[in-house]
Amino acid sequence: MNILVISTIFKSNIAEAISKNVFFSSLELSDNHNVTLLTPCSVEYCMKSPIGFKFINYSDNYNYNSSLSIVQNIYSLKSFLQSFLKNSSYDIVHFHIGFCFELFIISLLIKPFFSKDDICVATIWQPFIEIKDTYKLIKINQLKIFRYWPHFLSNSDLLLFLYRYSVPFFHKLIVSSRYQQNQIKRFAHSNKIHRIVSGVKFDSTLENQNIFNSKKILYLGHYTPAKGVDIVLDMFEYLDKNYTLTLALSDRTNIDVITKNLRQHKNKKNITIKGIVNVEKELFKHDLFIIPFKNSIGLSYYPNVILECFAAGLPILTTDFPVTRELIQNSVNGFIITTYNAKEVALKIIKILNNPKALQRISKNQQAIYYKKYSMVNYLFALKTFYMELLNAKKNKTR
Repeated sequence: MNILVISTIFKSNIAEAISKNVFFSSLELSDNHNVTLLTPCSVEYCMKSPIGFKFINYSDNYNYNSSLSIVQNIYSLKSFLQSFLKNSSYDIVHFHIGFCFELFIISLLIKPFFSKDDICVATIWQPFIEIKDTYKLIKINQLKIFRYWPHFLSNSDLLLFLYRYSVPFFHKLIVSSRYQQNQIKRFAHSNKIHRIVSGVKFDSTLENQNIFNSKKILYLGHYTPAKGVDIVLDMFEYLDKNYTLTLALSDRTNIDVITKNLRQHKNKKNITIKGIVNVEKELFKHDLFIIPFKNSIGLSYYPNVILECFAAGLPILTTDFPVTRELIQNSVNGFIITTYNAKEVALKIIKILNNPKALQRISKNQQAIYYKKYSMVNYLFALKTFYMELLNAKKNKTR
């Protein structure tokens, strides 16, 4: 099978969810198939590539943090494909996109390069914002809603008519969560939607031997209001000197900003700030992972970091959203809170970390569910099966 994988958003250090999943799933698919991966930037990853794997950078000017860059990437992709596809043909073309709006841009700029017989599918990584949810954003007074106007313009249900226009080009739209599946049904027929549960790559030889008595708390991810890092810091003011907090942040600029802001923090001596870390090793060093999402902007697909916590057996404390409810059963494989009040969150953490036996039980439950549902092996099996179903349907149609 010849597979062309195209990502419209990518980070060269493959530290964030889309980049990591697209890169490693493409790499492992190439063990048995010919896979060409097109991304808008190069990769900072040293390895010996399998014979069936090709990696190509299609853009010279890329800014990961810019919303406009996604449109620029697709335009660069158009220029690249004009010559690239003249000498290449593929059984499957798989787009990985961040937002539904990209479906529209791709259908305008990229559609002419493919015929109706070509199998083109798209994995959509983020749910769109529903206008009815804006009340919740406004209610959380820590979140300045004006910061998110690009998302309302490019990734909300205000644009359902554009999403609907884009659907015919794609054979299937791939989602991971039931929540996102129900969203897509608002502009695409159910037979156009295919659900593949996301999986993450994790060292299967590792097992959490933690006895959960050190009261070490971890936050890992972007330093953005959407992820609730401000709540994490406010919460830590209410904990005593027996607790420690590690912030592993993916942006050096944010590290400098937060270091400056912590000068007046009551418990600053117990806070450690790190940059990009080895996720597997870092998860094993702590007793509790906290990520109080404030809205769906921070909830890509099934969040990688939650699945990685499952793999490591690190109990999670997060907030109540449809996607987190799909993943976490309260007090069974994690904890869900319904408050953003820093003091209430702190009291919940004190209660959780003072029950190490419960944490050990939750840790075992997490690793069991990871191997059952959320491993990269499971994801790749479902993806290969999906590809073969599409190819078989095409063959039967041409007979």
